[in-house]
Amino acid sequence: MGAYNDMSITAPHLLRETDKILTSRNRCNTPERLMPLITTAFNDLTGRNLTVGEGFLFMMVMKMARMTGGKGANVVDRYNRDDFIDLCGYAALMAEHLEAELEDEC
Repeated sequence: MGAYNDMSITAPHLLRETDKILTSRNRCNTPERLMPLITTAFNDLTGRNLTVGEGFLFMMVMKMARMTGGKGANVVDRYNRDDFIDLCGYAALMAEHLEAELEDEC
């Protein structure tokens, strides 16, 4: 894939940026680490039964909606690096959560 501009990045660079952000945040007090509390509160308010994994999935869908619904005629015009970093981060956090659930079942 060719570079679009001087700020283009590679996939490994994007993943390193995502890792740096996840590592730098407090592991206990950020919204993504509070997903169990967030889904519990949502369920209490709505009477639904959203799981923690579905909470992360919701956040990923929200990011993808921003990527496709923003201003501009095409995907290049709508590109925002932070949306992709956040999407990678939520995917990693969801996988981490699901891996922990699998381990708990053993």
